[in-house]
Amino acid sequence: MIKSGFKGIIALIGLSALLSVFLAGCRIKREIVKEDVKMTADRELISNVINNLTKEKSIEIRFAGKANAGDESINLGGTVKIKGDEWIWASLRSSIGIDLARIFATRDSVWLNSRILRIKEKGDWNLIREYTSYPVDFWDIQGILRQGFLEKPAEDPVKWMESFILTRDKEEVWITRMVMEDDKSDRPLKELDKTVAYRIGEEDFRILETVIADEKENPSIRIDYTYADKSVGRITIEGYGSLKDYGLEMHVTGYEYKSELEYSFEKW
Repeated sequence: MIKSGFKGIIALIGLSALLSVFLAGCRIKREIVKEDVKMTADRELISNVINNLTKEKSIEIRFAGKANAGDESINLGGTVKIKGDEWIWASLRSSIGIDLARIFATRDSVWLNSRILRIKEKGDWNLIREYTSYPVDFWDIQGILRQGFLEKPAEDPVKWMESFILTRDKEEVWITRMVMEDDKSDRPLKELDKTVAYRIGEEDFRILETVIADEKENPSIRIDYTYADKSVGRITIEGYGSLKDYGLEMHVTGYEYKSELEYSFEKW
C-alpha cells in the first residue's frame, strides 16, 4: 500500500515526466538589463534561433532520472513519443521496472492510466492542472520536450518574430515574449498573461534555459537544458509550490527522430 503523500508525488512526477512545467511556483529572481543593441543584429540572432529549432515532427525520447516533491523523492524512467503538433504519449516506470503510468495527450484532451495509483481518467487539460496547480497545456509540454518555444506555431512568422525582445544580462543573452490571449485561446483569461524568457547560446543558437514568469514578473518555473552533441542530454526543472518545493532531473538516454510512431494502452 502506498502512503498518500508518496502516492501524490508519483502522480505529480508522472505528469512531470511528460515533462516540465508541471512544477509550480519557482521564486528564482533574475534582473535582465536592457542594452542598446543594433536592431538588425537583434533580429538576425532571433531569426537564427527560430531557424535552429527542431523541424522534425516525430521524436522518441528515453530517459532516466529523479524527481522530488517536498521531502519525498522517486527514481524513475520511461519513454516519451511526440507526433509534432498532434499528440504526446508517455510510459513511466520506477527504477526497478514497475509500471507507474501511461499518459496520452492531444491538443485538447488528456488520458491518464495508472494501476498502481488506481487512476484511470480522461479529460481536457484542466485534468493536468488539477494535479499540478499549474496552467500547463499541450504546447508547453511539446516545447519543453523539443527544447523550443512554449506556444503553438505562429500563423504569421514575421509578425511573431518581431514580437520577441532581445536583452542582455552581463554575458547572457535572452529573448523574451509576453504570451497573450490570442496565442493560447484555450486557456482562461486570468492564466494567459505571462512572460516566457529564453536564454540563448550565441554560438549555436540553442535554447539553454527557459524561465516562465507570471503577470507580476515573478518567475514561476525554470527549465535548464544541457546538450550532448546534437541532442539534449539532460533537462532540469526547478520550482517552488505553495505547499512543497519541486524538482525534476531527466537524463536523456535516447533521442531519435522517427518516420512513424506507434503507441498502445493495451497493458492497462
